[in-house]
Amino acid sequence: SNDGITVRAGKNVITGHENNELTWVTTHDVGSGIGVDTIGQGDSAKVWNPGEVLDIDFAQAANKVTITLADIGSNNFGDGIDYKVYLESDPSNPVVLEFELPSYVADGLATFTIDVADLAPGDGIVGVDLYSIKNGSLDPSSFLLNNVVAEYPGTTTNVDCVEDQFEYVLT
Repeated sequence: SNDGITVRAGKNVITGHENNELTWVTTHDVGSGIGVDTIGQGDSAKVWNPGEVLDIDFAQAANKVTITLADIGSNNFGDGIDYKVYLESDPSNPVVLEFELPSYVADGLATFTIDVADLAPGDGIVGVDLYSIKNGSLDPSSFLLNNVVAEYPGTTTNVDCVEDQFEYVLT
């Protein structure tokens, strides 16, 4: 947790496996970030086994969330990242969406923004689950979570929004 943004290893959406932990993965040319290590599986520490989940929660409802993914190489171009957006008004019924990775990214980083105005104007985003599975026309992709930025509604007329940025710090 940092700046009101919490990232956890979630329950695998395919197998239901819950014995996971977060791990930092450093790459030399395609961006570094948080991955999921499935305990006892000997798998890659990237979010790769289809269905592994990064669960992102916000201390207060955000009106916009920008997510930067790392480790996006040419083997991932055109693949899909699935995500569930949890809204403040009905957190038990998430909106399920998919982001198609672009055909080229600089330095292995791909960024996308979720704006509550596009989903449910006047509501707020309280959580996002990131994962990748084969559904529809897009293949699953491996990825790492490089950064999360959340914008919150302002509390005064002089401030449009307050911005929190997640930063993973190794100690």
